[in-house]
Amino acid sequence: MQQGEKVKEKPITVYLSEGLTSESVGADWSFLYPRPTNLFSDLSKERAIGVKGQSFLTCPAFSDIAKKTIQYKSPINVSYEYDFTDQENLIINPMNKSFISFLHRDKSLAIANTIFFELRYFMFADEPLEVLFTSPYFSQSKYTQYATVVPGRFDIGKWFRPYNLEVQPWSAKGEIHIEKDEPLFYAQFQTDRDIEIKRFNMNEKIKLMGSACVGTTDLFGRQSLLSRYNMFDRVGLRGKLLTEIKKNIIEE
Repeated sequence: MQQGEKVKEKPITVYLSEGLTSESVGADWSFLYPRPTNLFSDLSKERAIGVKGQSFLTCPAFSDIAKKTIQYKSPINVSYEYDFTDQENLIINPMNKSFISFLHRDKSLAIANTIFFELRYFMFADEPLEVLFTSPYFSQSKYTQYATVVPGRFDIGKWFRPYNLEVQPWSAKGEIHIEKDEPLFYAQFQTDRDIEIKRFNMNEKIKLMGSACVGTTDLFGRQSLLSRYNMFDRVGLRGKLLTEIKKNIIEE
């Protein structure tokens, strides 16, 4: 190695799993969670051939983001009609025989209530790593005409909770149509380091650790993310969780 040459840091390992939903009782519903794909890799398959000049695919300002972004896609075609104009009688009806279960939350914005789909995505990292969850802003997802993902960000190496798919409709009454294989949301890893993805099987012990993290609000009230991170570290949950996850790695 030459003097001044930067040592390449080892990749951060990110462990992924699907959450257990109310639909999971008595069956393995893993097909509701297609494997995420890398945004840069997907766009590279559509690269223009024989075009001269600069490409945003080779521009670091874009490629550094896209290479660190994975996208989760819809497993099925599904549509819903909803009517939130009467807050005493909130209506959401699936328009397909097969659909993803849902709930609704109280209003955050005056426009309409948010819709909470029963899809839960777990991520955990072997080192501190913030992940930004956003709408699929660089994909042709038609459902974003009707609603948008509620974004969020937290450190998946310091806290263990699912990312729940929650969308904000753009009107108080209307329809939402989601097509099979269209991206539902992005997860962007906030790091310059390489990411190594490993999947694991969710079991009851891991699920209980996740439930404990979600339940801290009920126990301790509203807390900052930093307070939650400190508590997670203080009780040694990180080490217990990593040990259990590594026992359940899916060999691929």
